[in-house]
Amino acid sequence: MTWSGFGSLTAQALRQLQVRGAGVSGPYLLAADILPGSEVLRVETRAIDNPERAVVTQGLVRFVDYQIDYTAGVVLFKQPIPASDEAGNPVFIVATFEAASGGEQRLVAGARAALDVRRLAGALRLDSLRLGVTAVQVEQAVNPYRLVGSDLRLLRVGSLDVGAEVAHAEQGDSTGLAGMIRAAYSPFGGALTFGARYMQVGREFSNPSNVAVQPGLTEVSLKSSLKLGATELRLEHSRQDFELQGVEREHSRVGVVQHVRPDLQVDAGLANDVVGGASPTASEATVAELKARWGPSPQLQFWSEVRRPLSLSGPDLSPEVWGFGGTYRVTSTMALEASQRFVSRPDTGGDYSVSSIGVRADVTPETQAWGRYELNGGINGAGNAAVVGLRNRLQLSGDLALSIMTERRIGVSRASLADPVRALPFLQPEDDYWSAAAGLELLPHDAPYRLSARGEYKDGVLQSSRLATVAGTIAFDASLALLSRQEFVQNARPGAPLSRRLSSLWGLALRPAHTDRLNMLAKFQWTDDRNPIGGGVLVSQGAERKAIAAAEMIWNPVPTVELAGRYAVRRTQADRVYADSTPQRLTSWADYIGGRVSVDVTRWLSLRTDTRLLVERVTGTTRGDAAPAVVVRPVRALEIAAGYRYGDLNDPDFSVRGGHGAFVTVSAAVTEQVFSTAAEFWRRRF
Repeated sequence: MTWSGFGSLTAQALRQLQVRGAGVSGPYLLAADILPGSEVLRVETRAIDNPERAVVTQGLVRFVDYQIDYTAGVVLFKQPIPASDEAGNPVFIVATFEAASGGEQRLVAGARAALDVRRLAGALRLDSLRLGVTAVQVEQAVNPYRLVGSDLRLLRVGSLDVGAEVAHAEQGDSTGLAGMIRAAYSPFGGALTFGARYMQVGREFSNPSNVAVQPGLTEVSLKSSLKLGATELRLEHSRQDFELQGVEREHSRVGVVQHVRPDLQVDAGLANDVVGGASPTASEATVAELKARWGPSPQLQFWSEVRRPLSLSGPDLSPEVWGFGGTYRVTSTMALEASQRFVSRPDTGGDYSVSSIGVRADVTPETQAWGRYELNGGINGAGNAAVVGLRNRLQLSGDLALSIMTERRIGVSRASLADPVRALPFLQPEDDYWSAAAGLELLPHDAPYRLSARGEYKDGVLQSSRLATVAGTIAFDASLALLSRQEFVQNARPGAPLSRRLSSLWGLALRPAHTDRLNMLAKFQWTDDRNPIGGGVLVSQGAERKAIAAAEMIWNPVPTVELAGRYAVRRTQADRVYADSTPQRLTSWADYIGGRVSVDVTRWLSLRTDTRLLVERVTGTTRGDAAPAVVVRPVRALEIAAGYRYGDLNDPDFSVRGGHGAFVTVSAAVTEQVFSTAAEFWRRRF
């Protein structure tokens, strides 16, 4: 038996949000109550036929993949997030974080136990039989939460795989039950296979840490296949009932796959699709399908498909489709792809087509780059939704990388709820927009310079944005380097004032030639904000201009001691307009002093303290904070720091937004503190 448990007295609450990609890197609005440092962001690509199943999950790292403004709850990614991938699968941004509830501390606790019970069923010759139990208790002033669940996994060598889960959730006056059972059976060496899955989620069931488990869902799926030499018989049936949305979907298909010859495969089948619930009347379509694949050579592949309705009823139409395409592998790492699909609707609304031209390149055995231009129509011919996409990332050479993405989504909001393009049950407001993004990275291995540039443009009904960034470094020698970053961001939303930022940042890094224990940086930053999203120094709405000059130094007089200091001066001007249209010019001068001392007591223990002081010259206000901490390194390159922060310093440029109180941080040093030049040392801190 293995077990684990946790317990905490906390005033925070766990939350999870899911936002559909919008074709740009941001800004994406999450929530304004995110506890700094508690967020876990990932990008999930979900299956187009069942969006509750994640196809690809990519974890993101702050500063490397995104920037976040905790005050406004706004995140900006380092690359655009599309609404769907090249195959039409929807793409979502999933954020899990702790929210500051502002109440008193309450108990949050949970435990899990898993037991291997194979000895109780030894006669069945099982490879594995495990039983698990999970329980979570969250005490809250309003709507306390409880979750109790059990799961079972049974494996019989070579033929049987059975799993089951059941969970009961209680939140306030709402209680719900969720259950799932799945089974797979493959006798006769896999020649015959059976698979089944059933899941039901009560309409009042909730799980704050998993938005993929949507309440009010019932799903049934059955699959089987039989292989007889070169012939394979396939049968499948699935049904989804989205109770809260009032939509039901049902799909059945029987097909035969025949390998006519080693290079020719034919798949013929008969399918029946039923959509009901939200439509005024149920819609049903029975269609015949034929697909063929032919590879005359290892480099050249062709395919064709035909889909013809045999019977139709109801408003959700099933159009007639026929198409063809091919792939030609130019080299062992690059292939050209092209396809054409023609869609003929049975009503008088007109026809549409699906076109695709793209390049697929294998950069390395583990990395694949692709670019595709695709026009895709939804299954509902009467409310067709168009999606146009072009994404590409190509390593042009060992030093130069290019990334391009364009996306166009028009009329998606008019598609039926059951249309896969809407990603039911994760329905969200659909924006009509087109966007384009391009990035260029010049990173020569032996040259003293680095350059990167990125630009985005989005024109939409719900959001329009512009972004341009240019950054680079020049190392004159190992001791002296110039760093620069220029940025322009603009965002417009209906009912909100236009937000715009223009920023210019320059830095001069210095490391004396005779030692690597001293690193210095002189920095100048100028920004011009209009209605800053995260709020400004003097105004949250209106114009604000800032100029910051700063000098930083990090010194290791001996290997066990590190001293760091920073001095900055900031001048801020803002134009405020009151409700009666009276203008006012505001001016602020501020001085900032920060220091840090770290002493290694032993190889695995250090003492550290950070202090900050901000002096406002106009008002004479002084604010500061101090954060002593104990640092433990249980293994090399892993660091755990625990301490307490005192003070009232809260500033968008010079403070730690976690505020006062106890803190614990865990960090890993993967560079082993090896930097060949001053530019390398400061680039990640700039």
